[in-house]
Amino acid sequence: MSRSWKVATSLGEAIDALGVRVIEPGNPWYVAPDVHLGGDHKLAPLARLRAQILRSIDTERFFLSGHIGSGKSTELRRMLADPALQQRFYVIAFDIEPANRPSLTSYQLLFLIAAELYRRASEDDALTTFTKKERWQSLLSRMDKALYGPKGISVKGGKLGIQFDLFFLKLQQDLSVDQGRRTEFRKLAETEGSILVDLINHLADDIENALATAGLPDRLLIAIDDLDKLLREEQLHEIFDTNLGAFLAPRVPVLATVPPSITFGGPGSALGQKVTHLRPVQVLRKSNGQDPRGNGQDTKGRVQAPMSAADPHGVDMMRRILAARVDPALFDGEVVNEAAVYSGGVIRDFFYLLRQAAIVAADLYGESKVGSVAFSDVLVEETNNLARMLYATDREALREVRKTHSLTGPGQLDYMRQSIVLEYNHDGIWWEVTPRLWEWLAKG
Repeated sequence: MSRSWKVATSLGEAIDALGVRVIEPGNPWYVAPDVHLGGDHKLAPLARLRAQILRSIDTERFFLSGHIGSGKSTELRRMLADPALQQRFYVIAFDIEPANRPSLTSYQLLFLIAAELYRRASEDDALTTFTKKERWQSLLSRMDKALYGPKGISVKGGKLGIQFDLFFLKLQQDLSVDQGRRTEFRKLAETEGSILVDLINHLADDIENALATAGLPDRLLIAIDDLDKLLREEQLHEIFDTNLGAFLAPRVPVLATVPPSITFGGPGSALGQKVTHLRPVQVLRKSNGQDPRGNGQDTKGRVQAPMSAADPHGVDMMRRILAARVDPALFDGEVVNEAAVYSGGVIRDFFYLLRQAAIVAADLYGESKVGSVAFSDVLVEETNNLARMLYATDREALREVRKTHSLTGPGQLDYMRQSIVLEYNHDGIWWEVTPRLWEWLAKG
């Protein structure tokens, strides 16, 4: 269903508008966050990553990390639509669908890359001329027969775009719901060695040849979004550590989103240098020292009231992001300020808090505007939900982060993946616990 992308002028419209997560290029709702390079220099959020990709000369890997909801998908789509990048690369971009995330492995990821290459080649009229398709067709036939019996399920004699459509569709469905099929697929990938890598390479070679023949950019760039949304730590370890070689093996440039807990050994490593990190909007000042206004401190001088640690510039940025899609008059001014601060600058959390408050105000209280009562009710409930998932050891670790504004070890990077700890770059890099937990941490 198409949208007009107009500014919402009622709570009902606001509830819908605040539920839209990814803003595509050209959407008037988009507001560019400020990214300071140093001094008076300002850049687009992914300017450095764009430059790295444009100047790349090999089949490199690039990674975009950041807190879930910090705007990675929106900024990624805008960068991929950049005319200079489009002129240099034929971009094949796809998302890891929710159904595939719970069971995704390194081998399944390779298969999804191959499936997207095949799909694009089948649907793009400029890519119908394949010069050596027998190479990848034979690999697909071997996989089909190995997994679905001697006859397989592909359409015999079908033309490109039909012959293996059923195989790709069926296997993608099976891998998301059928543990037995996943076991068979993993066994095939392990025993057949490089079959998936060869499949990707042969498909990529033929696509690049067809692109050159058509006079189009003949360098491929595979862009994979939503890998940062994998929930299980063991999945991330399997893909980006144990079987990292499989992800690096295909001879095609790849850009992927990853959670902030993935560092590939830090900035000193070859892959670590390829990680671009997108931080939340800077809505907080460091708050463990004396507050010059003397507000909201505990007996040790640490600020416990998040609003007393608000950074006005960052809060104003969040207000402008909201005003692009929702009439600010639908919310009390202080409600918007509090939502900005309690979100920690994570845009998705900001919208979520305001959307939940709008639902409470409109559907439970019958109001046409969100006031402090509705927002307070939502904030208490969401804080309780967040704290409910944490343990005593988490409480002590998070208290230490609040005290030192630093991480004590790589294990704490997982708090960033969950957006419980947020990273800022204002007067140097520092970390802070999401303000929704400050009061909870101060108790007990």
